[in-house]
Amino acid sequence: MSIPLEDAGLKAYGLRLATIEKFETPPQFRLFMSKMPTLESMTPRLFNTLTGEVDPLFAADGVALRMYACGPTVYDYGHIGNFRTFLQVDILRRFLRLTGTNVRHVMNITDVDDKIIRNAAAAGVPIGEYTAKFEQAFFEDLDWLGVEHPERHFRSTAS
Repeated sequence: MSIPLEDAGLKAYGLRLATIEKFETPPQFRLFMSKMPTLESMTPRLFNTLTGEVDPLFAADGVALRMYACGPTVYDYGHIGNFRTFLQVDILRRFLRLTGTNVRHVMNITDVDDKIIRNAAAAGVPIGEYTAKFEQAFFEDLDWLGVEHPERHFRSTAS
């Protein structure tokens, strides 16, 4: 099928082509694609390290798949090696949502460990003050990378 240039809105650009050919999907491809499952109909499956099998992934309570992923230890600014993990978790979470799975993602923030105690003491500031700027920077970096935040996050020191 050909489309006249005037109909394609290209006449104003002074192009001298008479027509633009419209791509038509071959019937074999349409038949192949009609037999493909949609993302919504696919059951996600992951390798179960306990059983050594590939098992379907589903919400244990039938409502939401609960997903825990370790968060950062906020003793310094993050680097690309740190963020690789968060990017992978974000991809998995988005894929699960595309398949129709309701996901509840929780992440911890480790805001006390030997490095934090040492660095805060060297800086002469309380641990909470020391870690606050790195925690804020972590979430700003997630935003810059386009990584979605978990529904809930908790600090190790929270009671």
